[in-house]
Amino acid sequence: MGLFDGLLDFIRNYAVKAQKDDVLFTAIHRILTEELGWESKNLL
Repeated sequence: MGLFDGLLDFIRNYAVKAQKDDVLFTAIHRILTEELGWESKNLL
């Protein structure tokens, strides 16, 4: 196992965790906006 194999494993693990976080954030946002009627504010 070389240096690049370890780096590739790290990138794969990070991508899976980021994808799970994105799904969780999307689900929470959907509950807040569609179920509870909350609206996000435009800060720009």
